[in-house]
Amino acid sequence: MSKAVAEKIVLQAQKDKEFMKKLLENPKVFLKEYDLTQEERNFFQNTDEATIRGLSSSCFKLSKGK
Repeated sequence: MSKAVAEKIVLQAQKDKEFMKKLLENPKVFLKEYDLTQEERNFFQNTDEATIRGLSSSCFKLSKGK
């Protein structure tokens, strides 16, 4: 379910400047309440606004190959 949560965070950040600002200022604290995998947390902790703005909802529909 965390992939859906990560998608919601990205889409909200793209729409809401204040949400984006808080996410980027202190992602570790900001994301505390969200159910994310460690990999997703690492992404948000090491990304920038341009990367978040460049993502589309279709990227969350891609699945990892095994």
